[in-house]
Amino acid sequence: MEKLGHQPDSKPLIPELSQEELRSLIDHAPAIIAIVDREGLIRYINQTVPGYTVEKTVGTSVYEYLPPESHETMRNSLDRVFETGRTTTFQIRGAGPNGTVAWYSSRVGPVFRGGRVFSAAIISTDVTEQKRAEDQARFHAQLLDNVRESVMATDPDGTIIYWGRGAQAQYGYSAEEVLGKPVTLICNPGTEAEEIERIRAVREKGFWVGKYLQRRKNGTQFWAETVISLVRDARGKPMALVGIDRDITEHIRFENALNQSNIRLEQLSRHMIQIQEDQYKMISRELHDSIGQSLSAVRLYLEKIGKDVAARAGGELSRQREEIEQCVSHLRDISRHIRQLSRGMRPEVLDELGLTAALQSFVKDFESRTGIETLLVNELGKRPFPAEVGIHLYRVVQEALNNVYRHAQAKHVRVSLKAQQDELNLSIEDDGTGFAAASLEEGQRSAKGIGLINIQERANLLNGRAEIISSRQRGTRVVIRIPLPKE
Repeated sequence: MEKLGHQPDSKPLIPELSQEELRSLIDHAPAIIAIVDREGLIRYINQTVPGYTVEKTVGTSVYEYLPPESHETMRNSLDRVFETGRTTTFQIRGAGPNGTVAWYSSRVGPVFRGGRVFSAAIISTDVTEQKRAEDQARFHAQLLDNVRESVMATDPDGTIIYWGRGAQAQYGYSAEEVLGKPVTLICNPGTEAEEIERIRAVREKGFWVGKYLQRRKNGTQFWAETVISLVRDARGKPMALVGIDRDITEHIRFENALNQSNIRLEQLSRHMIQIQEDQYKMISRELHDSIGQSLSAVRLYLEKIGKDVAARAGGELSRQREEIEQCVSHLRDISRHIRQLSRGMRPEVLDELGLTAALQSFVKDFESRTGIETLLVNELGKRPFPAEVGIHLYRVVQEALNNVYRHAQAKHVRVSLKAQQDELNLSIEDDGTGFAAASLEEGQRSAKGIGLINIQERANLLNGRAEIISSRQRGTRVVIRIPLPKE
């Protein structure tokens, strides 16, 4: 009886089995077992892959089932077995099911007869799926290693099990230094509890996204934008937490600098508007109190002169009296125009009676001057609000209605004021020509564009927001929402 894989003087591998039992065991083994000679001629094979039969395979060469690049590996293995009697193992590509190519883990050992190597036994197991999984895992590892961001993974309890090249570069730790260590190693001292809470949140929700300070090996800190995702196995059980970090320190610095710049600009804008309002107030008073009163005095004086001239002329209208009356008429027009300018710059009623009364006066004057039917709907009630809010909203209405008059060709305008629990809403809506949304950006340097920008700026100064809704031939709606302190 031939002895498989043993020297002639060794004891049989399974002496209690008969040859028939051994053949049955081999025939039903979960691997392909073939007996070949030194040239690779198949003398026996227990099974074949789909697409081949045992009857047609026996008597053919093993090389017929191997691609050319695998021939040398098989030839060298057979030579070694026949020359040394030693077993060799390797992975090799060969014929797969129905003409495909598969990967096999193969073991080639000697079969002795009469004290010498008579044949070789090839035992091959299909490891294609395992090989594919290994290749895929290797590809994923290479892919992650080539990602610029820091990529790491922990087990569900937070122990580091993967540490990519990006993580090594970002944190300064090698993989050997962190693998098997808790992820709190890279946390700032005192923030370990926060990291544990993040792990808990990921395990519950499946992900976490945020920004926080991290620590490098050398102790320096940096801002990281992090995405942590939960990975589950085929049964849905948590398997790992994968974190991707991106150093956004420079972005945060730039963002902080930009915010500080915006704060300074807002403070400057607020200061400039306050100076402007103070100047308006001063000029308004000068126009009303000084120039207006002076003009009134001149008008009264001229009227008196006119009466004296008429008296000397016996009541008849002389040429001099007509000229004086024309001067008086011009002075009345100038005084009326100055009063309008004074009210436009800073209406006294705004300071004395508040926003509602000031808007009623302005809307009435606007309708009288332009002929555009203007409706004021006031639902403020008696809700108090800061004086700063009043002057800014007055200016918004002033700017919006001036835009309507200059550009909209509207016939009707509706101005609405409404106070909700914690918000004041102002709406100005017209039925004019409107404009396309894109034209607002394109025409920002126009008078209309600058007016709308001024409206937005005043809303921003009140920590509110402005919404401008418009389309061609459908009019324009300006909505201002201002937060109010709770009553």
